[in-house]
Amino acid sequence: MVGEPGFFYLGFNYSDAIYGQRMDLNGNLYWPTWPGSYGALMWSRPGWGLGGDRAFAYHSSNFYGLFYERPIAGTDNIFYFFLQRLDSLGNRTLGIMAL
Repeated sequence: MVGEPGFFYLGFNYSDAIYGQRMDLNGNLYWPTWPGSYGALMWSRPGWGLGGDRAFAYHSSNFYGLFYERPIAGTDNIFYFFLQRLDSLGNRTLGIMAL
C-alpha cells in the first residue's frame, strides 16, 4: 500500500494477530519489529479465528484495516466486522478491539 512519498505500508496476520508495518524504499521498518513485535498491533483476540478477508488503505497520514473474524468456539457462523486505524507512529487510534 503506497503511503506518503518514500514510504509504503503492509497489513498482514501472523500467529493470532493482525499487524501493520511502515517501511521506506530502502527496506527500513519504522514500527515495532522483531524480537519485540512483528509490527504495530491492529487486532488480536485469543480464541478467535483469522479466516476472514482483510482490506487495508492509507489515507491522510493514517493506515486503516478493515476485517471480519469469528469466534472459534461455538457453532454459530456469525462474523464480526472490525475497523482499526494506525497513526503515523503506529498507534491504534480507534481503541482496543472489543465486543
